[in-house]
Amino acid sequence: KHSLADSIYLAAVTVLRLDTICMLDEVTCSHGWHTSGGGNLISLASTAVWYILTYGTIGHFLVSASSYLGTDSEARMTTLKKFDTQRLARMDKDGDGTVSRSEFLRDRLIQGRVCSADDIDLILRNFDELDKDGSGVLCKKDMGGA
Repeated sequence: KHSLADSIYLAAVTVLRLDTICMLDEVTCSHGWHTSGGGNLISLASTAVWYILTYGTIGHFLVSASSYLGTDSEARMTTLKKFDTQRLARMDKDGDGTVSRSEFLRDRLIQGRVCSADDIDLILRNFDELDKDGSGVLCKKDMGGA
């Protein structure tokens, strides 16, 4: 039987393919996957634990680092500092040459990644369904029974 420390060492020897070092004089190595002795359960289990802990830690570090470096996907609302013809063309959904409050709001929500264009289209289709008289506003006439 091997101690936990020996098992971790032997797992590292096996995983890192250091078995060729075992051919040197006075070097003791495991009966791991790449030797003639075959693996034992403790060595294999230690290797699995080593992989999980190592790559789990590395993965957690990468996610944390990317979040710290600003690559997270959270919504960020910013103030628009400049309005130019390119923005006008992108924001003007009805093509009338102007940007209404609702067109501006739509663009800022999409650009700020608060919601997608599909989400806004779904909400606006729902509004149009409720707007029975097509007036562009919801009123008592749209309630059906009033």
